[in-house]
Amino acid sequence: MGLIDKKHPSRTLLPLGLFRKSLPKRRGPMSQPLRFYAHQGAARRSFWWLVRAQLIALVLTVVAFSLFPIDDIAHRYNTARVQAGYLHPSVMIAVKPINEEGMLNLFDLVDHSDPIIREGVKARLAHRLEEIRKQRAGNPSHWTAFQLAETRLFEKLEAHASVLQPYLGQPNARQKSAAEFTNYAMQWY
Repeated sequence: MGLIDKKHPSRTLLPLGLFRKSLPKRRGPMSQPLRFYAHQGAARRSFWWLVRAQLIALVLTVVAFSLFPIDDIAHRYNTARVQAGYLHPSVMIAVKPINEEGMLNLFDLVDHSDPIIREGVKARLAHRLEEIRKQRAGNPSHWTAFQLAETRLFEKLEAHASVLQPYLGQPNARQKSAAEFTNYAMQWY
């Protein structure tokens, strides 16, 4: 139940957790139901209900991010937009770290019409291929270390090794091309 504000009798004070706010009474078809729901929500909910609701939202977010391939979805979208000629998402491709699921989507940009994007993506893919080769040569993988996305990426990188050849074993060329791509993409940051 709302309290009447003594200074302004047309306003009702609603208890909203730790704070009290006054809402003016407004005339109109939607004002009455909104005021009713605001009053009912404030009257029935406590601070601990709010904390519990926020924790439930946090848990649902963590579950969603762990179940769904967010990086794959995001980079599939970014790659499609860059392929369509909208180059703003190239910032995410050039600057942000990308996991194996996201790297799998970058192969569409190997034949891009813009040479800076094309060569920057090739350099990034070549760098990842050399990292995976070095990792696999250094320690043989145990069955517990198996990652399907990494295996799929490695197979796809090996299949496209001829396209990435100018950057394999050439760290200076790779860094130069990646730096050009980053500087080019940062104009849309």
